[in-house]
Amino acid sequence: MKNLLFYAALTLISSAATASPLAPVYAWGDSLTYGVNATDTAHSWPALLAQKTGRPVTNLGYPGQTSTGIAERFGAIPLRIVRGGEIPSSGATEIQLADVEVFDGYSPLPFPVSLAGVRGDIRERPMQEFTRASSGSPVKFAAGSALVIPAPYSPGSIAVIWACRNDVVRDWNTKICLDNISAIVDKARARNQNFLILSVLTSNEEKPSDSRYEKVVEINDNLKKLYPGNYLDVEDILMKKIPGKIGTISPNFRIRNGHDDGIHLNDSGYEVVANSVAELIAMRHW
Repeated sequence: MKNLLFYAALTLISSAATASPLAPVYAWGDSLTYGVNATDTAHSWPALLAQKTGRPVTNLGYPGQTSTGIAERFGAIPLRIVRGGEIPSSGATEIQLADVEVFDGYSPLPFPVSLAGVRGDIRERPMQEFTRASSGSPVKFAAGSALVIPAPYSPGSIAVIWACRNDVVRDWNTKICLDNISAIVDKARARNQNFLILSVLTSNEEKPSDSRYEKVVEINDNLKKLYPGNYLDVEDILMKKIPGKIGTISPNFRIRNGHDDGIHLNDSGYEVVANSVAELIAMRHW
C-alpha cells in the first residue's frame, strides 16, 4: 500500500505541469523531501514547488536514506556485485551487493535496474534478487559487475539535492556526506543537469557544542564553500522567517497537531522551502 501511495504521489507531482516548457525538477533526498509530517503528499515541498512554478517536479525522497543511498539511486556511486553468477532465461536469480545502503529506510521496491546489459528489477527478501524484465538467453555476470539504477533525468533539468540528515543521525564522519555530494554533482554535470544543494537542518535537540550540531555546521560550511552558486541555506531561511529561539528553527515550522518530532517540517515549513527553491531557480534563470 505504501508503495502504491508513493508512486501515486510521483504521478501527481510529475503530471502537474506536463505541458510546461519549463525545465523539470527532480527532488532527491530523504524524509524531508518525501514530506514526512506534512498534512499529505500535496504539501511536501516538491508538490508545492510544482504548484507554485508550473514545472514538472518528481519527488524522489525516500525516508531514512543516507547520502550514500541517495548517491546510489542517483547513479553517482556504482552498486557492485560481490560474486559472479548467471542470469537465467527467465525468473529470478539471487545476487549479493557489496553495499546495501540503497535499501535503507523506506523505499519503493522493486527497483528497476540493469545487470550485464539485461533490464530487470531488484528486491530484498532477505537477500537481493534480480528478476529480468523479459525472457531471453542466459547471461553470465562477473564479480565486481555494476548494477545500474536508471535515474530519471533529462539534459537541462534541475536536480535538487537534500541529503545527509540521516548521516548525522548515524554519527557518520562528515567526509562521507561531502564525498557523496561531490559524486552526485559530478554525475549531474556529466548529464548536463543544473543542480541545487540544500543545507542540512539541525534538530531541536542539537545545540552548539553537541557533536551532531557541529557535524551539521561543518557539512553546511563546506557545502557553501564548494558550491557557492548552487547552495541554498534553507536552515538559515527557516530560522529568520519567524523569530524563535536563537539558533533554532521556529516551532511554527515544525509543530503539527501539537506534535513536534524535532526534525521534520510542517506544511508551513515545507512551503518556505518550496518558495526558497523557486526563488533561487528563477534567479538562476534555469
